[in-house]
Order: sequence, then structure tokens, then C-alpha cells
Amino acid sequence: MDSKDKIIIIEGGSSALEDEKTFIRKFKKFNDSNLLELVDEQVSYFLKDLSGDVLGGIMGRAWHGALKIDQLWIDESIRGKGHGYKLLKLIEKFGVEYKCSVAMTETGSFQSPEFYLKNGYEIEHIRKGYKDGITEYMLRKKL
Repeated sequence: MDSKDKIIIIEGGSSALEDEKTFIRKFKKFNDSNLLELVDEQVSYFLKDLSGDVLGGIMGRAWHGALKIDQLWIDESIRGKGHGYKLLKLIEKFGVEYKCSVAMTETGSFQSPEFYLKNGYEIEHIRKGYKDGITEYMLRKKL
């Protein structure tokens, strides 16, 4: 009997760090082999005060013709001053430079879906059912 005929399932976690790295490497290799002209470029921009403290930022990637915004956060002490808008415009410009036709993000109801709507994003999907009545919004904007 071949060793691949006997399969076990183990739980991940801190003891499975090498397994996670192997899994991600193999998963990425599979995806890369099935996508023509793959573009996967990460980008991040940060807001810092003069002492070097991070007070906000945005992170995302240009991936296969789409700008995927993963995180946007602004410290409460500097919200409402246009910093989020400036970061969003910077990452959208990055997306255009990488020939992305659309920007996409996900945000929770406790975060700021209104911010994205105000900046031209449209709700593509709403997912309910999270604890404490949280709703997740999937948003997109044509670039």
C-alpha cells in the first residue's frame, strides 16, 4: 500500500508553522501555474508622526488585474482630516499603474463602509451572520 493511501488530518497552529509554509508555497505554485501573465505586487503606505509612531496606513496588492485593498486604518486621534482619502488615492494610483481595472475591499459594519461609499465604491455583496450583529461588506470600484 502506497503511503499516499493513508492520509491523516492534523490541526494547524503554532506547532505547524513549517506545514503552513509548505502549504502556502504549494498553493501559490498551483495558482501561479494556472494564471497567465500573473501580477502579484504588494504595496503599503503608512502615516507616521515626527517621533516615528505609526498612526495609520493602507496595505494591498495588484493581483491579476485587480487592486485588492487588504487593510486601511487611521488612528482615532487623526481621523476626519483627509488622511484616509489621501491613502486611498495613493493605493488606487498604484492599482492603475499596474493596469488594474477594479479596486476591491472588504470591511466590517463596525469599520467604515461609509468611507468607501463616499469615495465611489459600490457594495457588491453583504454577508451577515457574524457575532454581535456584525455585517461584512464586499465593495468594488472601477478604476
